[in-house]
Amino acid sequence: MSLSGTLNVGKSALAVTQAAIQTTGNNIAGASDPNYSRQVASVGSARGRSAGDGIFLGTGIELAGVERQVDEALNRRLDAAAGESAAARERLDWLRQAEAAFNELTDADVSTAMTRYFNAWSSLANNPGDAALRQSVISEGEALASEFNRLYDRLDRLADDVDLRVDAYAKDADRVLDEIAALNTQIQQAEGAGGGGSANALRDRRDALVGEVAGLAGTRAILQPDGSLNVYAGTEPLVIAGDSRGITLEKRNDATSGKVLTTVTIDNGGGPAPLNGGQLAGAVEAQQTIRDTLARLDAVAQSLKHEVNTLHASGQGTRGYDTVSADVRVDDTTVALDLPAAGVEPPPQNGSFVVHLRDKASGNTTSTIISVPLDGTTGGTSLDDLTTAIDAIGGVSASVSAGQLTISADAASQEVVFSDDTSNVLASLGIATFFTGQGAADLGVNQAIKDDPGKLAASRDNTPGGNGNALAMASLADQGLEALAGGTIAQAFDATLFEVSAGVRTATTEADAAGAIEETLIAQRQALSGVSLDEEAVQLLRYQRSYQGAARVVAAVDEMMQTLLDLV
Repeated sequence: MSLSGTLNVGKSALAVTQAAIQTTGNNIAGASDPNYSRQVASVGSARGRSAGDGIFLGTGIELAGVERQVDEALNRRLDAAAGESAAARERLDWLRQAEAAFNELTDADVSTAMTRYFNAWSSLANNPGDAALRQSVISEGEALASEFNRLYDRLDRLADDVDLRVDAYAKDADRVLDEIAALNTQIQQAEGAGGGGSANALRDRRDALVGEVAGLAGTRAILQPDGSLNVYAGTEPLVIAGDSRGITLEKRNDATSGKVLTTVTIDNGGGPAPLNGGQLAGAVEAQQTIRDTLARLDAVAQSLKHEVNTLHASGQGTRGYDTVSADVRVDDTTVALDLPAAGVEPPPQNGSFVVHLRDKASGNTTSTIISVPLDGTTGGTSLDDLTTAIDAIGGVSASVSAGQLTISADAASQEVVFSDDTSNVLASLGIATFFTGQGAADLGVNQAIKDDPGKLAASRDNTPGGNGNALAMASLADQGLEALAGGTIAQAFDATLFEVSAGVRTATTEADAAGAIEETLIAQRQALSGVSLDEEAVQLLRYQRSYQGAARVVAAVDEMMQTLLDLV
């Protein structure tokens, strides 16, 4: 080999060692970046040169490339684990807030207020003429209604907050998908024919974005032969090479709840995006749980209202009504009250009730039975029919205005009371009731009772001092109801709380398990792709020694060439 050949060997060693030192320095610089993948300079021997038969001399070394130390399969498993962990944590966060909204660890909660309310009725049964005890029942009823109102409002606002978070996650995911598509194009250009560049930094950035969108929407990515990453939601493609379909939100009004329901869909005319994890999936699931909880809370409040009102409408207070108006507006006054077109919920049933016209001074009473034939057909009693029947009673007037029934005593010296309502029509229409409102959101106490506690119906035998209705109200606390699957009102509320609490426990277990898996995979990735400063220091020292050795070769050749020149 000539001296020039030896010089080229030293030159190549210097150049390759410089590149290795630069790579090591880059690793040290990127050690604090959690998304940086350790890079390794691949060094190989240059093609040998023949020096005779079967003899080949080395011509130095060459840089084969600078490769990232990554395991694509491990990265994809980490993406999946990140999506599951993010979904569980997101769901847990919202369900904990929903559980806290019940405020069950204090005395300011529905359970305590319900107990106090029924206890107030029990106390009134012992002394039904006591004005203070009557006021106590009304006050505890208002407190119970307020607790339902507050709890519903907390959960409803929480559901709205989740909806805002879903919007933010969807926008973030859509933005990240666009960035991944753009990086796919840049990587293809850098690594493709004529690109001439290294895409390690771009690949690190893309891996970080793929992990981010997996944490947001539970997506999965598949590496393609051309270096691009395709991203999928389930089997639906979101990113193909340099094109991003993206995701968006489709919102619709739910006729049952009156709320806006959200569906995550694939943009550009795609269908629903299957969410297999990520914060978006966790938030959507939590939102549905909270909406279900609101519906269950409404059902409890409606059952409480209906059962109490059914008893109250058939009872009597120490004073009757000069005029009483229905709380419920009937949609169509000409159709049978038990048909959906009437809009009365819950609908009344076949039966009857008694209207009593009582003289305020003497207490003398005349009673009239009003039949309410209903059989689910068009021939049943309509509100107009009912109004006509009541208006036919001597001394009593009945009229309908804007779908609401009003019943009055004709003379100021007389008053109207009711009893024995087997049709539940009075409670269904909201006449002589205790509670008002449609559900938990607006449950309240009838203003007529608040204005005159004497109208509180403690009696059920048409005697002002009776306690039959108060006893029935107190026993309602322990009465199983068909509408609540045989459970009591308190049990139905407790079951609502239990569903949320059970969801918190399940989400906690899932979050712990998913988090442990994610941490294990992160540790594995760090062991492979992370930068160890101690290891890089050793490598730096090794390359430094190699560089010094190559420099000695160059120096030796230089001295030998100078010696030859001196001989000329």
